[in-house]
Amino acid sequence: MISKFFWYINLLYSVSMDFLILVPSVLLHFLILISSATKKASSAIYKKILGFSASNPGRILLLRTDRLGDAVITTPLIKALKEFNPSLKIYILASTKNQMIFKNNPYIEDVFSIKVDSWLKYKKITYSSPGFFASFFKEQLFDIKFWKALIQLKRQNIDLSLDLVGRKRTSFFGKIIGKYCITHQLGDFSYLADYCLEFPFVSPNPRKHIIERYFYLASKGIKNMEKVDPFNYGLELYICKETPIEKRDSILFHIGGTANRRLNNDRLLNIIKGTSKKVDNRIYIIDEPGNPNLEFFKDNLSNYKINFIENMDLQTLIEFTAGEIFLAFVADSGIAHIFNAITNTFVYYGQTAVWVWYPWDTSKPQHVKTYDNGVHVWQTKGKYLHRFIFYPISCSPCYEVGCEELYCLQPLEPEFFVEQINGMIH
Repeated sequence: MISKFFWYINLLYSVSMDFLILVPSVLLHFLILISSATKKASSAIYKKILGFSASNPGRILLLRTDRLGDAVITTPLIKALKEFNPSLKIYILASTKNQMIFKNNPYIEDVFSIKVDSWLKYKKITYSSPGFFASFFKEQLFDIKFWKALIQLKRQNIDLSLDLVGRKRTSFFGKIIGKYCITHQLGDFSYLADYCLEFPFVSPNPRKHIIERYFYLASKGIKNMEKVDPFNYGLELYICKETPIEKRDSILFHIGGTANRRLNNDRLLNIIKGTSKKVDNRIYIIDEPGNPNLEFFKDNLSNYKINFIENMDLQTLIEFTAGEIFLAFVADSGIAHIFNAITNTFVYYGQTAVWVWYPWDTSKPQHVKTYDNGVHVWQTKGKYLHRFIFYPISCSPCYEVGCEELYCLQPLEPEFFVEQINGMIH
C-alpha cells in the first residue's frame, strides 16, 4: 500500500509536469528545462526509497495490445513462464486484432481484449502532440467494452504486469492494473513503470532477438527466470491442427506486404517463374486482403501451373498452411511469424532489424551463404526449417521510414531466392 501511495503521488506530479509541455510555445523552452530537472529528481528519490526487485508473483499480466505477429512471438515466453512455475496464473491483455492467436492456449488463464486500432497505425506521435489524446477520445473514451476489460482485469489482483508493447500508455495501464509493472526503456517517462530495461524492445542493439528481450525482461521481475534458455521454446499456435511436415508438398508465395518491405511485382514474378521451372511442387499464390496485386500475376503466369487464392480469411489461411504447405515464401511481416509457427519458411528482410525479428526456432541462427554482392542467407532450425535473406546495409533498420530506392532490397536477386528455395525443397 505504501509503495502504491508513493507511486500515485509521483505519477500525479510527473504527469502534471508533462502536460505543461502543451502550453503556448512562448513558455515551452523554460517549462521543459524546469520539468526535466525536477521530474528526474523526484523519480530518483522514489526509486531509491522504494526500488523494484524480482519476486515470485502468483498472477501476471502480459500486455500484448498490438498486432498478430507480436502475439505469435509471445508464445515461447508464455509456455516457459508456465513450465517454470506451474501454479502461476497468466492473463493476457490483447487487442481485438490479435486475440485469436491466444485462443486455446493451455498455459493461459484468461484473455481480455480491447479495441485499439488507432494505436496500431504506423505513424510518429510524440507525447507533446495532441494525436494520441485525440485518438483516445475518439476511440476509447466512450468504448464500454474497453473500460469493462480493464475493470475485469483489475479484479484479478495481478501481482506483476509485463508490458511487451513498450509504450507509455501500455505501461500506464499495466501499472494501474497490477501491483507492479516492468517494461522496456521509457526514458523520461520511466515513472510509468516500476522497472525499465536499459534498451528499447526494437532497437538493433544489443544484438538480441525480440523473444530473447522478452525473456530478459521477465527475468527482471521473476526470480530465477534468468536460468531459463529461450532457445528451448519455439513458436506455437493452438488454433489449428498441423499435418506432419513430411506429408505436405505445396509451396505458398505470399506476395503482400507494405510497399517499403516487399519486393516489386516484376522481381516477385521472376522468383515465382524460376521456382516453378525448378520444382514439381504445387504452387499457390496469395496476396493481402483485397488482392491489389493478384491480377498482375494472373496475367503474367497464365502459362504456368499456378493456383491463385482469391479470398481466404486468416483462420482458414492458417489451417490451410498447417495442413498443405511445405514451404511458405513471405516478406518480413506479422504473417511471416504466423508461418514460422506452422511450416518451413523463406523470409526476406529489408528495412527492419533482421537480428531482432529473424524467424525464431529452437536453434541459434546459422550462416548458410554469402553471395558475391554481399547478400547473406542464414537459417534457424527446430520443429521447422527457416531460411532468411538480407543485405547488410548501414541505413537498415530504418523501421517505417523507407525510401523509394529501397537500397536494402535491390541486391536481393531473383536467382538467389530460386537457389535457396530449391535447396530447401530438395
